[in-house]
Amino acid sequence: MGSRFRARRLPQRSGEVTFASFNSLGRAFLAGYPDIWRDAPLRRDFLVLLGGGTAQGMAIAYTAVWAAETFNLAPGGVAFMYVVSGCAGALGNPLLGLLSDRIGWRRPFIVGQLLIASLIYSLYPFATRYEEGLALVAFAGFGVMGMTLASVGDRVRGLPGLAPGAGLRILATERTAWAMGIILGPALGAVLVTITDSVGPIFLTTAAIQVAAAALAMTGPEVRGGGGPHSASGAESDWPARRRVGLVLLVASLILLTLPAQTRNTYLPLFITQVLNEPRGAVGPAFTINAMMAVLVMPQMGGLAGRFGAGTVLYLGAIAGIIYTALQSMSTSYATTLGNQLLIGISISLWSTASLIFLQQLLPGRAGIAGGLYLTIFQVTPIVAGLVLGPVADRWGIPAAFSTTSMLVAASMLLLAVAARLLRSSANTARFHSR
Repeated sequence: MGSRFRARRLPQRSGEVTFASFNSLGRAFLAGYPDIWRDAPLRRDFLVLLGGGTAQGMAIAYTAVWAAETFNLAPGGVAFMYVVSGCAGALGNPLLGLLSDRIGWRRPFIVGQLLIASLIYSLYPFATRYEEGLALVAFAGFGVMGMTLASVGDRVRGLPGLAPGAGLRILATERTAWAMGIILGPALGAVLVTITDSVGPIFLTTAAIQVAAAALAMTGPEVRGGGGPHSASGAESDWPARRRVGLVLLVASLILLTLPAQTRNTYLPLFITQVLNEPRGAVGPAFTINAMMAVLVMPQMGGLAGRFGAGTVLYLGAIAGIIYTALQSMSTSYATTLGNQLLIGISISLWSTASLIFLQQLLPGRAGIAGGLYLTIFQVTPIVAGLVLGPVADRWGIPAAFSTTSMLVAASMLLLAVAARLLRSSANTARFHSR
């Protein structure tokens, strides 16, 4: 267990039903929910993540369809839009995290990003030129998930007492709120596109949801974070070259490890509508199924990472991603495609939670930077998907993009093994395979 989440207990009120009162099966199912719902700031962050995830889920499921139809793009053209978005997010999110750590505030960044994203998505239906679409998608590269989870980390570290393992359970459960939104978003999008026969209302609804999430984020007390440039023990500037190389390799491996999720975001809608010739309304249920599996599995990942180590969980996520992309490349029916989405849901649950926990433990006192780096991994992945998988899809077809992804994820496991070896030697960081 990292130093950020020591074994403590939450304060109890007389007669209150506590986490410890549940049997082992109940604790496994409920994960960190009891701890979250009796703490107002954690409850607020959970609902903000749920709203932000719902909006993001709607946008993810139908951005590719909107771009292909509005601008008459081939798969490579759609992928390039994600490259632009990824570049903007990869540069902007860590800078926002660094600034947040320096000044010690999270709320202005969370609210500001939600409101800006709302404005951007409200303009999607009115874009008529490819250049306009590129500009809008670029701003969509900024995400609120990392900053909100940094706020959760601030709150957890400030609690006077936590039950054993509660810190990791809370972080994993809060991350699940975003996955819950990814379930609701595509499902709501499928209803809207079926009723209106247009993708425009989807983005207007996305904008409205983000405004509501921003309003919720402004309620309640602010939780201070960061603490200035000297707050972290074992400052990054003191790291030897060995550990710095390990961190670079870790980030590179995580970028490739998350590639199946981005391949799904970019190419699954096109696979369903162009390869399988299904209607646009069939896209939403596919995203809903994989997110539903993630919601069932993700809350348990905090305990799994604490028991077996983040490295083991990441390896399992990579294996699930390899199997998913290999099977999806060979899919010939909509039913098979829906079944495959269970695997990507498991893969996302494994790597997303383990990588978040490890980055926060690796950068103590730098939760904002850790959150920004976490989002950067997501944002660089579209660049790889666009530059590598775009030409593959244009030349050999959309299924080839999935099979190529499986090979790249296999390579990520080698990078991950090297990074683990370099980082394990550090006395100032959480051990990669700690138990």
